[in-house]
Amino acid sequence: AAHCRGSQDVILALQHGVDVIYHLDFAHKDEAILKALEDSKQRIFVGPAVGLMDALSPGGVFAKGDGIPDVGVLLEAQKKTYRELKRRGMR
Repeated sequence: AAHCRGSQDVILALQHGVDVIYHLDFAHKDEAILKALEDSKQRIFVGPAVGLMDALSPGGVFAKGDGIPDVGVLLEAQKKTYRELKRRGMR
């Protein structure tokens, strides 16, 4: 498994045979990465891993004060990414 947030992370994971990739925050902005993931969909699984981010966001169970406002940006990006990955038949 690999925790990948950027495009280069995903490329390295795919090149090295990783079969589970978490996060993929901004993959929806990179058509080449989306295509590479789609081309590998028979051998890999993807997962957003949003639990901790949600817990640290404003109003989350682990948030202190106002929480970490930027976490919302990551959560929104993952929504877009995983909606697109689902459309492409990813598991």
